[in-house]
Amino acid sequence: MSQTPSDTFKLSYPFTTAAGTRIELVELKRLTVKDLKQVRKISKNPADWDEPLIAR
Repeated sequence: MSQTPSDTFKLSYPFTTAAGTRIELVELKRLTVKDLKQVRKISKNPADWDEPLIAR
C-alpha cells in the first residue's frame, strides 16, 4: 500500500499555542478511503464527520 503524500504550508502569521508550542508550518494530507470508512462507523450522519476527519 502506498503512503499518501502530504503538503506542508508555511504560515504567514505563525503563532504560539497555549501550551507554548510555536506553530510555523501546517502539514496536511489527503484523506483516504480507509479514513472515510472509519468515520462512517462512528456516525451515519455526515454532519458529525467534520471533527474526526479534520483530526486525521
